[in-house]
Amino acid sequence: MVSNREFWKLGTVFAAVYFVQGMSSLPGLPIQYLMKNVMKLDPAEAQYFASATMLAWLVKPLWGYISDTFPIFGYRRKSYLIGMSLFAAFSWFGLAWMAYERNFNYWGLLVMFNLSAAAYAFVDVVCDGLMVAKGQATKLVDAFVNIQWFGIGIAGIITGLLSGFFAETANKNIDFYPYIFSAAGIIPVLTAIIAVLCVTEERVFTGFAWGKFTASIMVLATVVAVGMHAIPYFLSLGGGKRIFLIAAVFLLASLVIWQWSGRPKFFWVITAFVFFWKFSPSSGMASFYYFSEVLKFSERFFGYLDSIGSVFWVVGIMLYGWMLKKYPGISRKTYLYFSVLLNAFGLCLGYLYYLDPQTTVLGFSLNFTVIAVFSAIFFSLLGMPSFLLPLAIAGDAAKSGKEAITYAWFMTVSNFAGTMSSFTGGWLYANLQNTDLSSLAIFIGTGDFLGAGANKVLLLRLFVWVSALFTLFTIPLIWFTKIPERKEET
Repeated sequence: MVSNREFWKLGTVFAAVYFVQGMSSLPGLPIQYLMKNVMKLDPAEAQYFASATMLAWLVKPLWGYISDTFPIFGYRRKSYLIGMSLFAAFSWFGLAWMAYERNFNYWGLLVMFNLSAAAYAFVDVVCDGLMVAKGQATKLVDAFVNIQWFGIGIAGIITGLLSGFFAETANKNIDFYPYIFSAAGIIPVLTAIIAVLCVTEERVFTGFAWGKFTASIMVLATVVAVGMHAIPYFLSLGGGKRIFLIAAVFLLASLVIWQWSGRPKFFWVITAFVFFWKFSPSSGMASFYYFSEVLKFSERFFGYLDSIGSVFWVVGIMLYGWMLKKYPGISRKTYLYFSVLLNAFGLCLGYLYYLDPQTTVLGFSLNFTVIAVFSAIFFSLLGMPSFLLPLAIAGDAAKSGKEAITYAWFMTVSNFAGTMSSFTGGWLYANLQNTDLSSLAIFIGTGDFLGAGANKVLLLRLFVWVSALFTLFTIPLIWFTKIPERKEET
């Protein structure tokens, strides 16, 4: 049994670190407009770029291994929280300098965004490793996961309000981007301060593992060298072959991590479950372009939507936490079934965005602003179990003694599924955007109200049905998956 004082102390650290991490999305909306208006990328190109900026999140197990194996000043978590937070700050300041010089080079931005992402991913792994170790010891994994994402929800409220203003200002004056990136650089410094003041960790008095360190450097250097030669070949491939190659590398990495982390229980089950739970081809940037160009959503309105969603995200976390305490006998599978049906229903509601503005539904004319606000509330409030449950399940499945590596892998699978959803969506959009979809009118109707751009809206409608179907496909997955049930104290 953990004391209330200890619980709130740990909870404050997890919430604060994740709050700072949530604030990293402050430049998110301005960056979308940067791709659209400054870099002049089409929807498919923008989706590929956005996906590629998150590649550093896909090697989280490496960060977990480094943290577990090479303590700095005797600390496996605290030292890395401080150092990588400062590295994230310097990455944003580097982006601010590039923006000041008006250097919006595609590859330069891609490298800098990935350096920033690598730092945030490292901080995330270290914080999660601390959370899983403390959560398993106190049987409070679910509670700590909720607290972490509560912190991100609070950050989302703030960033939503500010990012809309930042995007609007940057669209009017490109010289405002240096200030946006500089503001983003200040925020990670807060994580370093929190780590110094609040994180307590038992020091490990062991000699530095020079042999493992040398081996790790050699492996990392080999990966970089192979990557430098493989990237040109990778870029020369078609979209389908790229996706196949990425999937093959992922399966190979799964085998390595399974062996590396000590063959933990539930490893393959949770890996498959998290991937298929999160995977669904995404229209991503194509939807953003449609909302801004056709529906005329403003920069500030996008920001307000983020804030509204974050408010109900926080309410959803509190509601879900209350449900776990009030009804501890409800199984995780029950929550998952409920989440699947709700998500499928919410995705089908998204079909309304792509109807003729003159359409009436149940006697009411379409109001896209109301639909957007309702969707933000719906997914944030009622979709909470679908987001938090896989994290808690992964936390319980992480093997003790290898928490950072194992949990980092499960989170990498989640990130990988999101990246593959984006890559796959971008590939489908690029290949279908010039295809005549009128033959599918019985399923997706017509887009006559857009004239020459009719195919654009038909393709987005098709993505709605594809996403809903992939969501429903998880029902048999839940049925056949052996999911560890909650171990928390009530």
